[in-house]
Amino acid sequence: MEKDVRRIVNKKDVVELYGKTDWNKLLPAIKEILIDLRFREDYTPETRKIIQRAVAENDLKTFTALMEDRNNWKNVPKDRFQRRVNFLLNFKVNRGQLTFDAEGQEGGRFHSRMLHVPTDKSGLTIGRGYDMKDKTKKQIEKDLREAGICKAKLLSCAAGLRGKAAKKFIKDNKLENFEITPSQQKKLFEITYEAMEKDVRRIVNKKDVVELYGKTDWNKLLPAIKEILIDLRFREDYTPETRKIIQRAVAENDLKTFTALMEDRNNWKNVPKDRFQRRVNFLLNFKVNRGQLTFDAEGQEGGRFHSRMLHVPTDKSGLTIGRGYDMKDKTKKQIEKDLTEAGICQAKAKLLSCAAGLQGKAARKFIKDNKMENFEITPRQQKKLFEITYKSMEKDVRRIVNKKDVVERYGKTDWNNLHPAIKEVLIDLQFIGDYTPPTRQIIQQAVAGNDLKTFTALMGDRMNWKNVRKDRFERRVKYLLLQ
Repeated sequence: MEKDVRRIVNKKDVVELYGKTDWNKLLPAIKEILIDLRFREDYTPETRKIIQRAVAENDLKTFTALMEDRNNWKNVPKDRFQRRVNFLLNFKVNRGQLTFDAEGQEGGRFHSRMLHVPTDKSGLTIGRGYDMKDKTKKQIEKDLREAGICKAKLLSCAAGLRGKAAKKFIKDNKLENFEITPSQQKKLFEITYEAMEKDVRRIVNKKDVVELYGKTDWNKLLPAIKEILIDLRFREDYTPETRKIIQRAVAENDLKTFTALMEDRNNWKNVPKDRFQRRVNFLLNFKVNRGQLTFDAEGQEGGRFHSRMLHVPTDKSGLTIGRGYDMKDKTKKQIEKDLTEAGICQAKAKLLSCAAGLQGKAARKFIKDNKMENFEITPRQQKKLFEITYKSMEKDVRRIVNKKDVVERYGKTDWNNLHPAIKEVLIDLQFIGDYTPPTRQIIQQAVAGNDLKTFTALMGDRMNWKNVRKDRFERRVKYLLLQ
């Protein structure tokens, strides 16, 4: 069956439609489900329309979301459907997915659910990064029992051991075949992650760290930065030396600078290539080629205003997903096309397109009526959807500046040679409906003259932008002053 699935994913028509699948690098959890689908003849051209893009992209989060949507699997018996979902949910965590995925794998040489000693400096490790080297016997026994693992008392005797001594412990106690369940592994990771977060929070608020780099407001710190800091701590990469590199950006909650520092390989020479790349890829999902000002202003990762879940920002807003994709003024056809292009499954795209034209209470009711309170898109899908929206907004702004009445009144704008900072702010204005005839009376002459200095002064005058939220106003001004 595995051989047949491997043949199917590499068929010419499948690759052309959904992209190439690297079977050797494909996550074992995805492989296992594909083979189970094939066993029951559920892996068909029709079901490939649903899941194959996520398979090709090795995207476990999207794959899991598609597998747990009952509408996609109506012909599958309830028991088989639930078994598949439960299996996958053991590899999906509420917080720290970056770390969970990086700290081991399911099956193969580095099967994380068996006892292992990753390096000579490591202690006895089980699950996704639970290293017993620096833990007390009491702590190990408590954690393992809480995760539902037997032999907790015996394993606690490995406290403080590392390298050869830890490997000898496995052999002496005949634990070579000892294995925990996926649900125990998940629970143990959650216990560990909470402890690591607590420790990072302690470090950023240490007196010497605050004096050197500034105070970090943990509650307001961007979740993307938090997740990387905790991942650094997991692998012992969050040290006084690395804090010299990144801590000021952390204290200033500056994702752009933080990302640039994290993606500079010279800063992380001692980090394995795979872990380095995972961190960079995670952060790059929150970095866009154009429109960073708007992307950052249009939502956040995690917290009350988590942008990757459906939301209705105000009573005048429509159903919104991602960074500013508002469905109020879009057609059903356009919504379905955009969402599908962003990699959101066709069934969900079709359903969401029914929210076209809705706003306020009606849009909120749509979420509730369709039981979509927990619907969430991936960071990659959010980024793609933003790029689609941004391109559309840019096209609209370009149309406006070249309208006959605008040109006659304020002068012709050479869009191709217009300063990029002016372009970016104009598109941001259009994103939230601030680029109107009255605001054009204020700024359009400076736009036509490609006069960044005057444009910045006009944008920085609060009297011109009384109806704009303080945060958005300040973001625009700060952006322009940095040019």
